[in-house]
Amino acid sequence: MVLGGACQNTIAVESAAAEISGGVYVTARRMVLPASAARGYAGFGGQSAIAGGVRYYYDPATRVYSGYEVHAQALGNRQFTLTIEMLGGPPEGLGSQVLGYRLVSVPRLPQPGVVREGEALDIGLVERENGERMFDRIQLYNRKSPK
Repeated sequence: MVLGGACQNTIAVESAAAEISGGVYVTARRMVLPASAARGYAGFGGQSAIAGGVRYYYDPATRVYSGYEVHAQALGNRQFTLTIEMLGGPPEGLGSQVLGYRLVSVPRLPQPGVVREGEALDIGLVERENGERMFDRIQLYNRKSPK
């Protein structure tokens, strides 16, 4: 698992939150590093959301979609088992538009493991040769977290 560190040179360009299962809530923030590169990612992903544990984005301009599925179970003591898997199919948000879209894989998904409530986990989405990165930072909670 790639745990998120406190990197002061990142900026959130988008966020979403939802209940995924059994009272477990997930927040996902799309982050860009360095913060000065955020403008170049402002339109990335077209539309993105998280619903029922499925975090996805799709871009009408390039006709691609991508994402991953978040599976978590509360263990008690503010800990969760966490598994991140590739998107199993087109996101519901595409509806009948799915024809003509193609799936783009997430470069690297973290291994299953145990995380603490509120602990940040980073999922890499784009890594450029110049060091720019875009990633989702997810966190799990036993209840709705403040936005």
